[in-house]
Amino acid sequence: MRQRPSGRGHRRANKVILELMSKFNVGEEVRFDGEVYVIAGRNGDAVPRYRLLSSRPGGTRFVIAQEDELEKIASYLTAHDDTDDY
Repeated sequence: MRQRPSGRGHRRANKVILELMSKFNVGEEVRFDGEVYVIAGRNGDAVPRYRLLSSRPGGTRFVIAQEDELEKIASYLTAHDDTDDY
C-alpha cells in the first residue's frame, strides 16, 4: 500500500519549492520605492508578497510589496574593476 505524504511534510516541500522559484530570498536587501529594505518574510503562492523592514531614525518601517515592485540592488551584483585602487 502506498503511503501519502503527511500534511506537514508535504506543505514543507511545497514551501521549499516556492522559495527556490522566487526571485528574492528572506534576508536579502532590496530596493522598494527608492529605499533599501530587508526581506523579513514571504507569503502567497500565486502572487508572492514580501514583508519588508527598514530601520529609520524615527523607528522601523514595515511594508508589504509584490515581487514586481522590488529591485535587486545593482551595486551588489555588478562587477567593478577596482584592483588598481589597492
